[in-house]
Amino acid sequence: MSIGIYQSFVPCAVVFILCILMPLLHNASPTTTTTMFRGNETDRLALLTIKAKMTDDPMLQVTTSSLNDSLYFCQWHGVSCGHCHQRVTVLNSQSCNLVGSISPFIGNLSFLRPIYLSNNNLYGGIPHEIGLLLSNNLLEQQIPASLSHCSNLRVVDIGYNKLIGKIPVEVGSLSKLVRLHILFNNLTGAIPPSFGNLSALRMGNNILEGSIPSSLGQLTSLTHVVLRGNELSGEIPSSLGSCSSLEHLLLDYNSFEGAIPGSLSYLKGVEALDRSHNNLSGEIPKDLGSIRLLRNLNLSFNDLKGKEKTSLLVLKLIIPTACGVIGIVFLLLGWLVKKRKQCHPSSVFDLMQPYLTISYGQLLKATDGFRSENLIGTGSFGLVYKGILDPSKIAITGRSIREFLG
Repeated sequence: MSIGIYQSFVPCAVVFILCILMPLLHNASPTTTTTMFRGNETDRLALLTIKAKMTDDPMLQVTTSSLNDSLYFCQWHGVSCGHCHQRVTVLNSQSCNLVGSISPFIGNLSFLRPIYLSNNNLYGGIPHEIGLLLSNNLLEQQIPASLSHCSNLRVVDIGYNKLIGKIPVEVGSLSKLVRLHILFNNLTGAIPPSFGNLSALRMGNNILEGSIPSSLGQLTSLTHVVLRGNELSGEIPSSLGSCSSLEHLLLDYNSFEGAIPGSLSYLKGVEALDRSHNNLSGEIPKDLGSIRLLRNLNLSFNDLKGKEKTSLLVLKLIIPTACGVIGIVFLLLGWLVKKRKQCHPSSVFDLMQPYLTISYGQLLKATDGFRSENLIGTGSFGLVYKGILDPSKIAITGRSIREFLG
């Protein structure tokens, strides 16, 4: 028994010592370290091949002259290596305006975990050897099924590209995958029937068809489901009401039909529910109005009906809108009054003044004895004069003297 323990202990101790000593040697003597690890030609050659595939590098992040044999590859820009094994673990060249394609030799970086190449001008297909963050590029062709071989993947973001074809069913076998973002592509086919342990599923603005898999209801950590802007149909599965962590459920601009599941009112943490522009029918579930955190509810452009029991829901939608409209009206009125005061500083004030009491003597003096020069018109009650009252200089009109004499 003691011999077996000793035999298993020695290799572990050696590995532990090497993991501690290797980073120290690397920091103490760059020349020695470079010589020590240059034997790992696989990673170095793979990085050189990736560099060769870049046809334009305006920011000189990848194709800079320092990427040569004189500098240890773990010190290249955007490259990170593990402290123990000194293999490439991170490749980060996002937002560098890179132009080119992705070399399939990137698959030779077997210790690579995250690959950040988003916000560039990469084109071509996604190599079958990798899984990565590649949003906002010009990638086309299909998503490779071999993506499922990257068992440690946690995030796949390949949105805003030109990818075509179906979503590989094998993606559902990635048990560590928590975020899958494939927004704004040209993907077709159905949503894979199962996923590992997703917290965010964003597949909006593609050409996906079929129904929503009821198995999504088993993902209790799911917080975001974005399927808007596709050609999905069928009924909304009631199992989604079991996604207790769900915050955003956006299903607008599809062809869903049937009633809205009442189980969705169990989503007490949901903030946004959008099912507009579908073919939904039936009654609006009454308990939707009891979701306190709900801020955005859009059920427009369907064939839904409501009853008195949905009044709470209606009030939650109408009252904020009405208050906003009333507030805007008051703001406009205030602005108009202020504007009018600036243009006619005395006109508004005059309207607020009470009627003045004027004696006959004042009128006689103001009209200069009712001279004909101050006559401005005639009416059914007699002659009308204009006059000026001193010292206020307020313009007035006076009627004929016959009115005052009776």
